[in-house]
Amino acid sequence: MKNRRKIPPGSIIRISLSIHCYAYGRILNFRDMAIYDLQSSEGISELSEIVKMPIIFKGFVGTEHIEDGTWPILGCLPLNDSLQSSKYWLPEVGHKDKCKIFDNGNWFWLQPLSAGTGLFSGSIWRPEHIDEWLINHFSGFSNDKFNLDWV
Repeated sequence: MKNRRKIPPGSIIRISLSIHCYAYGRILNFRDMAIYDLQSSEGISELSEIVKMPIIFKGFVGTEHIEDGTWPILGCLPLNDSLQSSKYWLPEVGHKDKCKIFDNGNWFWLQPLSAGTGLFSGSIWRPEHIDEWLINHFSGFSNDKFNLDWV
């Protein structure tokens, strides 16, 4: 089994969307990720400029693109208070009127659907789906097929 590289919380990554087109994300406390509403045609090296941008996505994303260098780590900055908390929802299998909530490492099962209102989905995303989601977002196309707003 391959050893997984430890990716420290606060690590800022560059996501290549195409030749000379980049987006930026950040590793959070539970190996989840925040992605900024920032697209650039040249790589941005000033980390403080990246983290000033609004967040358009939070969720669990496979780290294979980070581990193989496809999404390089640019550096690391401490997480601000708003990024210290990781809270997501998922549908509860077999209970269409219930959901489960992930809250800073703890799972809460059989919660009312209303408990997930306003939260990002806790689904685990493959990196190539994040690439596609970002290309759609920055091109002004719909991301409806990804069904982020179930609640």
